[in-house]
Amino acid sequence: MDNQKNKREFIQNIRKILSETRKPHESVSEQYKSIVNKNPIEERVQELKNFLNKNIQSLETELLNNAKSSGWQTKKLSNITECSNYINNIIINEKAKSVVTSNHKFILDLHLNDENVNINAIDKKTNSKDKNNLRNLIINADIGISNVDYAIADTGTCVLISKRELSRLVSLLPPIYIAIVNKKQILANLENLFTLQKHKYLQEDLTSSISLISGPSRSADIQSELITGVHGPGKVHMILID
Repeated sequence: MDNQKNKREFIQNIRKILSETRKPHESVSEQYKSIVNKNPIEERVQELKNFLNKNIQSLETELLNNAKSSGWQTKKLSNITECSNYINNIIINEKAKSVVTSNHKFILDLHLNDENVNINAIDKKTNSKDKNNLRNLIINADIGISNVDYAIADTGTCVLISKRELSRLVSLLPPIYIAIVNKKQILANLENLFTLQKHKYLQEDLTSSISLISGPSRSADIQSELITGVHGPGKVHMILID
């Protein structure tokens, strides 16, 4: 009897503690947020931004060096006109006939045009029939072009966060991919990325997926021979806009 009594008292104490620490009808996710919110995430984000602004020149150099070592073909340019000319030269040199781009304003402002090249901006918010057509369009494209959300300096990695203006397939399916990075998007490491994503999560700014691209697609066969471009772009260009 004493054991049963002690067990009931123990369970009642647990229920009492939980009812005191958790608000009525508050979900587990909401309770987690209320706990995390007590941490000075706003201060950490501001400190991070100050650090990145202060060290932008060294981060640019580190990003380009590490990206080149990872297989990216890198180029630093000063403005949108230089960027447009550089991309048009890539299209001509690769003899591309079909190009797909993300629907970012910067990409659209490049005004890429060539009467011999089919260039299409891809928007994810389409009906199912259009999605099938767009998927086939991307599969058959020679080059994919998009902005990135961040670039990680210490690994030479581009970060793409899923959103309406960006279909991940633009960066995954064409044999050639061009990533455009603004210097303000450079982070020092993955820890910086997780801090910013945590901040966005607490602000209800959620995303379905994040892609990390650290160079051309690489696959190893059964004999451990490394092959490039089998399951994704074999050539990748990173353009840094200063």
